[in-house]
Amino acid sequence: MRLVRLAARILLAVLAALGASLVALRLAAPWPIPGHEADAALLVIAQAELPQRSIGPVYVSFEGRDPSAANLEKLRRDLGGRQVLPMSERRSTNDHCEPSAPGIVVIGACKEDNFIDVRLQAIPLWGVALVTGATAACGFEYVLARPAGAWLRISSRSVCT
Repeated sequence: MRLVRLAARILLAVLAALGASLVALRLAAPWPIPGHEADAALLVIAQAELPQRSIGPVYVSFEGRDPSAANLEKLRRDLGGRQVLPMSERRSTNDHCEPSAPGIVVIGACKEDNFIDVRLQAIPLWGVALVTGATAACGFEYVLARPAGAWLRISSRSVCT
């Protein structure tokens, strides 16, 4: 009986310590999210997803805006000089989202798959970020962690049509 009480007290102490740690991590999470933190997280995901895009130029958007010139240059350098351009330069000349005749339904991806839009959804805890993104044919979600200054991919999932 004494052993059960001791085990119960130890379990309660561990649970209380874990709860306090989660509260502390949540309180330490930045709000509002600093721009340099958001861009650093978005850059990690763009670097992971861009090699899978089409062969020609690839257009990039961070939070619906063009990435900075420094981030574009870093992406170009990391991708071996591949042509990486801001989304504002993308032209929709090869997109075919409008039906060709009345009553025709467009099925599947109707935009040329030559762009990526990444968005920071949340930093729910200090050092943890949820980032989502989309291309013409795919959507993806990453969980990132920053244990020592650089964002690292912890998990990912994607869906493509």
